Amino acid sequence: MKQGLVTKIEKKFMIIKTDDADIERLKIRKNIQIGERISYEKRDIYKGFNRISYNQIGTSLSMFIIVALVGFYLVGQLNENKVYGVVSYDINPSLLIEINEDEKVLNVNSKDGFDHIIPADYKKQALDSVLNEITENAIKENLLGNDETILLSYVNVSDEEKPSEALRNFIDTHKDTYQIILITSNETYLKGANDNNQTVSRKYLLESLNANNMQVEDSNQYIQDVVKILDIYKETEKGFVEINTDTLIKVDTSEVKSSDDKTDSTAIKNDDDTTGDTNEESSDNIDESSTEDEDLTEEDDVQSEEELKAIEAQKIVTDEAYKDYLNKKAASDTAKENFDQQQTLVDEKTEQLQTQNSRYTDIIDEEKELVLAKNTLENRITTDKAESLDDAASTKDATIKTTSSDQITVDSKITEGDQIYNEAYDVYKPIADRTIIYLEPIMNNRQELLDSPPLTVGINIDALQAEVAELDQMMSTVANKNGILTPEVTLQLVDIEMIMAYNDAYIEFNSERQKKNTLYSQANKLQKEIDAVIAQANTDYENSVKEINDLYSADSVRIADIQIVLDGFNNVKPKFETNIKEMSDVLALLEDDLIRLTTLYNQAIRSKENAYNIYVKEKELLDQLENKE
Repeated sequence: MKQGLVTKIEKKFMIIKTDDADIERLKIRKNIQIGERISYEKRDIYKGFNRISYNQIGTSLSMFIIVALVGFYLVGQLNENKVYGVVSYDINPSLLIEINEDEKVLNVNSKDGFDHIIPADYKKQALDSVLNEITENAIKENLLGNDETILLSYVNVSDEEKPSEALRNFIDTHKDTYQIILITSNETYLKGANDNNQTVSRKYLLESLNANNMQVEDSNQYIQDVVKILDIYKETEKGFVEINTDTLIKVDTSEVKSSDDKTDSTAIKNDDDTTGDTNEESSDNIDESSTEDEDLTEEDDVQSEEELKAIEAQKIVTDEAYKDYLNKKAASDTAKENFDQQQTLVDEKTEQLQTQNSRYTDIIDEEKELVLAKNTLENRITTDKAESLDDAASTKDATIKTTSSDQITVDSKITEGDQIYNEAYDVYKPIADRTIIYLEPIMNNRQELLDSPPLTVGINIDALQAEVAELDQMMSTVANKNGILTPEVTLQLVDIEMIMAYNDAYIEFNSERQKKNTLYSQANKLQKEIDAVIAQANTDYENSVKEINDLYSADSVRIADIQIVLDGFNNVKPKFETNIKEMSDVLALLEDDLIRLTTLYNQAIRSKENAYNIYVKEKELLDQLENKE
């Protein structure tokens, strides 16, 4: 048989993380909660999916499952928006209040337009705090005065039946100042009230009036008037009355005697309680018929008139003692019931706190494991990956460094070529400039003849145009340094010696320029070889970096997944801690109240025993008087 932690519950199966770090899908079981450890056998495995190995799928999937676990831990927090109870507050006006499982207020509605007494920021505030603020606002609006009635109702609409602690706190705080009536009911009664746009309390008062054939005019004192007419506080503790809608109020002037023959025979002992054994068993089995009035028979005629008076007086005393015993017994039973209810609350809250602590411990343990795994992966990346990247970079730099001497050669050839060209050009340029200065006026003169031919002399236009074109071409050749001059149609116009001088200068310049071009060509070829080596080195480096990143990418993904879960833990832990603190505080208050109720119960037991002993003595005295011959 194996064991594992429930991390998720689906419709047809539930997911668990086993002690061997595997993931299993099991058949659904009833009453299983997320975070609970369970045992299972092979037959419990859900067959709809194949078994998945944690070691096969890697840490990444595990992280997402753990995230799911955290999410389900937070589901409890999401339940805070679910309505668990409905409270009404009636003082004319009437308010309807919805609360969640933690007795935090979800919504407040006014039945008659008195929204201004509703607190502005009531959302997710404690019920008793909101009721206190509503009461303060009602006082400010002159809607409530001292000794007037606050009519409350409470209906639990959840599957879990539990009393409202916050409502009790409010009642205990204000019952000395106001008369408070608490009416409890069920969802069916609540629905009927809602259908008639009433609160449970108003519906109950109206039904009680109808049951007594009474009517009360609706006014801003309606609640106070109905309470007085129905005489709700008759024979009850001043300041607080609790009623259930199962029983309507009947207005009856006669007193009805009732007693409960059941009571506990054992008081709850405090550390300082010294109450001894009592004759509880005998006191719980009193025959009530022993206190009934006994009619005098004719056989009593032998007694004197004084004795009869003494017997009648003793009967009255005995009856009063018995009534006092019954009252003390009822008080004892009530105290025992209150103690039992409080003990149940303490046990429930203790179990809830233990469950919350257990889940919180699971998160802490899982967090430690994840932090250790993350640190291991980060150290692996920091050490091994960094070293691999450094090696790749060193290889690239070493390869590039081998081209440094060739780069020097390239730079040297370019420098040498530039020097040869510049020296040749310095010789060539003045001769070229003089040649252009020489040719330009000649061309301009021929152009003027074309533009304004003389009238007295015959001009050959075609010849002139050919001369201008050739002169322009020679000037362009000189300016562009792209050849020698070969005059044809202008041979007679130009100075051949100047033309030959230019040609000699150009031939010398062009020869040096070719040397420079040769050096440039050699440099360019070598530069391409250098660039190819550097490019290959960079390509090899990039490929190495990619391979290294691919090698460690799984680790990086795992680290990212782990961090997501750790962030989730950091978000959920404060909520757990707050819940645990609040639950611990509530439990401490419940335990303090349990101690108080224990003391009250012990006092009630002793009071009942004393009343019983007094009754026994008075009954014995009555028997002596009646049997006296």
